[in-house]
Parts: sequence; C-alpha cells; structure tokens
Amino acid sequence: MTFVEKIKKIIVDPKKYWKNSKTIMNYFGNFIKKVLFINNIQEWQKNRNQIKFYKKYIIKTNKLIFDIGANVGKKTDLFLRLEYVVIVVEPQSLIVAGLRKKYQDNPRVIVEECGIGKEEGEAQINISTKYPGFSSFIKEWQKGTKYHSFEKTEKVKLTTLDKLISKYGLPDFCKIDVEDFEHEVLLGLSSKIPMINFEFHSNNKEQLLWCLSRLQTIGYDSFNFVVDENSIMSSDIWLTIDELLTKIETLEKNSKIVILGDVYAK
Repeated sequence: MTFVEKIKKIIVDPKKYWKNSKTIMNYFGNFIKKVLFINNIQEWQKNRNQIKFYKKYIIKTNKLIFDIGANVGKKTDLFLRLEYVVIVVEPQSLIVAGLRKKYQDNPRVIVEECGIGKEEGEAQINISTKYPGFSSFIKEWQKGTKYHSFEKTEKVKLTTLDKLISKYGLPDFCKIDVEDFEHEVLLGLSSKIPMINFEFHSNNKEQLLWCLSRLQTIGYDSFNFVVDENSIMSSDIWLTIDELLTKIETLEKNSKIVILGDVYAK
C-alpha cells in the first residue's frame, strides 16, 4: 500500500485511525526518518562535490579565505574542512551572534561584524527576518518576489576589501554573496586576489556588467561561472568577458528561465 493510499484510508475511516494511532504515528515517524536520511545523503553529496570543486580551483598559498556575506556559515564550514583560516564577514547582528557562538572554540575562524563597501563608513541594511539570507543594503532587492520582505533596518559599520587585506593578509580566495551589493564591494578592492567570485542573476545584466568591468580594471582577465551550486564550471576553459556574457545569454535563452549562479575570476 502506497503512502497516499494509507492517507486516504485515514481520512475515510477516522475511527480506525484513532484506534490505530500508535501504528499510524510509527508509520509517519519512519517516513520522516527516511526523508531526513535522503536529505542528509543529498546534502553530504553536495558538500563533497563543493569540496572537490574548491580543491581543484583554489591554489592554497596563504591558507586564508574571505567569506563575504557568510550568513550562517555554510561555506565557512566547507573552507574549514579544507584547512583554511576563514575571515567571516556578516553585517546582521543576530546572525553574527550565532556565528560567534558556533565558532567560539575554533581558532581558524575570525568573525567580523560589518558590511563591505567601496569605502569605510556606515550603511543601513534592510533585514528580512523570514528570509535572512536575502537581507540587503539595496532596498529594491528582490522587489516583486516573496523574498522582498524587509521588516526592519539596522545601521552597520562598513569596511573595504583593501582594509581586510591590510589587516589579515592576501587571501587565496574571496567569496562574495551580498545580495545585489557586489559592485560596491568590488569598488573597495584595488589589487588582485588570486581567485574571487560573486553571485549573479542573469536578469540583472547591469550589475553583472558593472562587476565584470570592475574586475577587468583591477587586472582579472579569465572568467567562468557555475549555475546554482552544482560545483561544475560551465566552460572547460576560462573565458573572456564577452565569451562569458554570450554563454550566459545563450543558456538563459535556451532554458527560458533566469540563470542564477556565481562568476569566478582569476
């Protein structure tokens, strides 16, 4: 008997359901355990693939990584498994408290409570308590979607990538996930980090072009990208900016959906 068939029986004969509630609860319990087990396996495989990806593309020289827009530290956890020191940057005070508690006994994690921008100062972040990963310095971010649900704001300190490099040294890799604030972050960088990435949405071509142009100005000339978090570069070879844009546009046209992913530059 399938899961759906059993549910139908419960609905049709509730008296029998109450008499056998223990059996039903056991069934649901076992079903939930199976779902959680499958999810854990999928998450384990995803993390395993990402670790292989980072091992392949990041050249470990200084054993240092900047995690800009760390949120709850999912990427930080992967970088730690690769034995890096991680500078964890997160502006939301509530999330920062959780990060400090999570990594309080780990000497390879330093948590910086601030945002990253083109210059030092202060800025107001728009916070979504329902979707904290979508909180942004850009008030219009995700407008028209369920993720545009900013219930409050918070004034936070801003520093720059240049200042972080002066303080901690040159990282081998810098991950940037800052919800439409990527260009401002890159404006605060004046020299190359060996490998850098930033999140992109193909329907926000202006932001994508700004970021690529800024990276080119700094000295980056080789680009690639991944879609979502599939841990596979979209091209077997590194691309020019024009080649990258053409490949993203073609993928968007063929799939007929907005392409979300990460651009990598070196």
